[in-house]
This record gives sequence, structure tokens and C-alpha cells, in this order.
Amino acid sequence: MLKELLFAGGFVLLMVAACSDDTTVEGGTCVAGETRACTGAEGCSGFQTCNSDGSAYGPCECGSSSGTGGSTSGTGGTTSTSGTGGSTSTSGTGGGGGGVGGSTSGTGGSGGAVDCPTTEPDDDSACTEPSGTFCLYSDIHCECWDGDWGCDTCPSTEPTDGESCQGSTGSRCFYDPNQCTCFGGGAAEWNCATCPSTEPSGTCTEPGLHCAYGATECRCQQGNWVCA
Repeated sequence: MLKELLFAGGFVLLMVAACSDDTTVEGGTCVAGETRACTGAEGCSGFQTCNSDGSAYGPCECGSSSGTGGSTSGTGGTTSTSGTGGSTSTSGTGGGGGGVGGSTSGTGGSGGAVDCPTTEPDDDSACTEPSGTFCLYSDIHCECWDGDWGCDTCPSTEPTDGESCQGSTGSRCFYDPNQCTCFGGGAAEWNCATCPSTEPSGTCTEPGLHCAYGATECRCQQGNWVCA
């Protein structure tokens, strides 16, 4: 009876040793990488793997522990700023003015172009344009001076200064920027000159020349400038 108990006890101890966490293999060898079932700590069921040199099994591994990694993500916000651009445009309708026959201008710095009458004014008729305004109607040249129109028949092209103008004494013709006056009585000649850029004074050598400077009228008379 005692032998049987001893035998049974030895068997149990052998079984416990076989399933323990001990890495020692009975006989001292195992096949590298081979696995076997085992009972691990707290009676868990697991497995053991033979180490690389075949000398022993590794520890009994039971179950698995795994965690689920959390992920944190954010949605990036998008900020945009947009504006509707305004457009500004400026347009104007340009006006035009001129006299029949081509040119309108002031003489002697009178302020530039002035609209001429659409038809040729009568000689010695009243005018409301600034003094010194001249208007051309083909070969008829008209000048507004001291409130009256003076109109004369003129050569189609500017005559040469000193050229004879017999029969046209007193005629005043305009070839911008020059002004030509037929002056001299019986031996009349064309006297062509340009008005001074600023209001003159003293002596002058261009008889008959009319020049306007704003509201001031100047004429070359008997060798002297007379302005009023």
C-alpha cells in the first residue's frame, strides 16, 4: 500500500514538473522553435517555445494582452476671406468746337481756343468773344476786337513779310502763330509778326499788330505799344 501511494505521489509530481514554467527539458534537448502546451501562473493555459539552440523551452505564455490605441484627430478649420472688388470707371464725352474753315485761336496768350460762329459774321458786327479771337472762313479771316468783328479777304497761304499788298491796305490775316497786316498806304506791304508772350510796353516795330492779354488789348501804333 505504501508503495502505491509513493508511486502515485511521484506521478503527480512528475506531471506538475512537466507543465510548470520551468524551461528545463526532460532529456536536455528539444527542437528549436517547437511549441508545446503548458500551464502557467494562476493555472492559465498557455504554450512554450523551444529556444534557438534546442537546449530548453522558454517560459509558459498565457493569453494575450492587447490595448486598443486611441486616436485623436482634429479637423482643421479653413478660414477664407474674400471680397468683391469694386470697379470704378470714368468716362466722358469730349466736346469739340471750331469755326467753319478750320481754326479758332486766341492771340497773344488770350487763353486758347474759343468757339467761332458757325457762319461768317458780318464785318463791323458786334461780337461777344474775347478780343484777339480770330476765325477763318476759307479766305475770309475775321477778328473780334474791341467788341466788333473785322473781316478781310486774305491770301490762302501766309505772305512773305515785306511783300507788297497793294489794294489790301488795312487787311488783317491770321496764319497761326503769325498775324499779317497790310500796312503802309500807297506802298503797302505785308507786315507779319507774332505777339509777345507777355503784355508788352514801350516801343514796337510791327505796325498794326493786335495782341490781347486777358482783358487787356495791346496794339502797335506809331512805333509804340498802346495797351488798354
